Amino acid sequence: QLYPSAATPGEGIFIHRRLRSLPDAHRVRVWRVRPWFPILRSGSVPRSEDVEGIPVEDVPFLYVPGMLKGMDGSLLLRALRRRPTAGVDVLDAHFAYPAGWAAVRLGKERGLPTVVTLRGTEEPHSKDPTRRRRIEETVRDADRIIAVSSSLARLAVDFGAEPERVCVVGNGVDPDRFFPADDAVRRGARARLGLPADARVLLTVGGLTARKGVGRVIDVLPRLASSFPSLIYLVAGGGGPEGNERAALERRARALGVDEHVWFLGHVPPDAVSEVYHAADAFVL
Repeated sequence: QLYPSAATPGEGIFIHRRLRSLPDAHRVRVWRVRPWFPILRSGSVPRSEDVEGIPVEDVPFLYVPGMLKGMDGSLLLRALRRRPTAGVDVLDAHFAYPAGWAAVRLGKERGLPTVVTLRGTEEPHSKDPTRRRRIEETVRDADRIIAVSSSLARLAVDFGAEPERVCVVGNGVDPDRFFPADDAVRRGARARLGLPADARVLLTVGGLTARKGVGRVIDVLPRLASSFPSLIYLVAGGGGPEGNERAALERRARALGVDEHVWFLGHVPPDAVSEVYHAADAFVL
């Protein structure tokens, strides 16, 4: 459900990078599944496109905002059933629900093995009894489960997956893009962002949703700023499928009197993200 497009080049970049890193013998094509509802505009997402050598097909599915979440998987499955799978060896789904659940059901119907990667929405979604049942069905029936952290691997086992079907593969890092910055690189990055050379800089990169914890950092900034008056907190990211808390976070910073210390950068283009890291002293999530 998260994958880059011409309209949203930074969305789901971590999934795209992993697929691009597969050996050349693997041929990958992507179904970018997109929630669709008649009265909502979904932006100018192309019906099909090539994203750095990977063919991508847009697959809209009916989605009722804020309601009938237990139906999302079934509605997505209906959309996927219209797609041909001739020549496909394995289905690779990201997030347990709804994409993972629908992929596992489609795989069972067509005799295809399915791999599902758990990426972090599973724990908050499991608080909804209906979605929890769907997640449990997904991890129980998938042929393999990949978790991006040990805690998600434990969650999969708790939800019914045999340990031998679960492995941890953390999100990768491209060392040509991300590397420890020397003083000259750091100074240049700060100058281009308009940051003082002597500032103490914290950084969070991610969607502006509650589970990313930006508000928790803002809550402790009054104490930090009293010890480090030059402190600046960079927040790189914006809204996404889980919502956008920027306005509430801005109000929170003003109420605590630290709004001058918090810089909201919005969506940063993928090729520019490494420079934001180079400008920071510490990353916090």
